[in-house]
Amino acid sequence: MVTYLVKQRYGRGDIHSAENIQLEAYCTAIGKMLLAHLEPSEQNAYLTSAPFIRLTSATIIEPRDIREQLAQARERGWAAEIEETSPHLMCLAVPIVDRIGKAHAAISVSIIDPLPTLTALLERIPFLLQARLQIEDKLFPDSR
Repeated sequence: MVTYLVKQRYGRGDIHSAENIQLEAYCTAIGKMLLAHLEPSEQNAYLTSAPFIRLTSATIIEPRDIREQLAQARERGWAAEIEETSPHLMCLAVPIVDRIGKAHAAISVSIIDPLPTLTALLERIPFLLQARLQIEDKLFPDSR
């Protein structure tokens, strides 16, 4: 489970995540990003704790598929969710890392769209990375 500590809402869409709410890690962008940064033994223990529950028809529940997504997220530096927790909801997350590359948290942006696409999410990467750098500079001032 991941816990959302701070949530800033924009627009009119109703997103099910809120401050202090917990959601499953395997199907949320923030959760995937944090899982991607676990030690291999911790990640393996998590992935072998299945079964994973399908929340929507798009929820990825097979451990091998989740593992592949986590590897991709770690490699590229971001994780995405498209309609895995709710119809029309898409989310993009990046990790908050210290000077040695350890992830302590993640930040995300969520979008509600009747036709969600990865392209719409990827357009937001520069803004999310800028916010990440500002947060990391405050939390880990000696990291740059």
